[in-house]
Amino acid sequence: MRRLFIISIGLLFVVGLAEMCNAEIYRWVDEKGTVHFTEDPSTIPEKYRNQMKSRKTEENYMSAEEKAKAKQLGEQKTRERMERGQREYDKTIEEERRRKAEKDTRNKLDEIQMELQKSIKRQEDAIKQEQRDREREREQYKKCWNCDGKGYIGKEVMESHGGVPSGRPPFHTQKACSICGGTGYVRK
Repeated sequence: MRRLFIISIGLLFVVGLAEMCNAEIYRWVDEKGTVHFTEDPSTIPEKYRNQMKSRKTEENYMSAEEKAKAKQLGEQKTRERMERGQREYDKTIEEERRRKAEKDTRNKLDEIQMELQKSIKRQEDAIKQEQRDREREREQYKKCWNCDGKGYIGKEVMESHGGVPSGRPPFHTQKACSICGGTGYVRK
């Protein structure tokens, strides 16, 4: 019941508002030249009713000169709005281009960084693989028992004259180990 009452009042309000918006305005001029406006034609004195004019907009009350000025002013405002809109559009387009360029730059930098990281990872993996290979290789070999891992048998002797080194290269009395072939390692 309460809801129905509220809906009824709302409808009456809307109908009244629509009626006020459609109200006509009447214009008339008295003997002194004073212009009068009214919404109710019955309030206009009898002797002025023949000169009353019904108008709905302010534009209808303007003279031709005022209409021309209003039209010119409207066109100027329209031009200004269009120019402002064009400037805003150009600014928006420029900002969009700048944002796109920044995004492209960021994407390119990200790609370069990813490639660099991949390259570093590949190098690290290659180094680790090489170390594993060396470890495996070392596991297959052991220090030569004959040369004690030196790869040669014998001694390096310095030639000396009176106990002082002569500055000549050392005289080698060494020979390559026959067991390891001079490598210092043999297979397990």
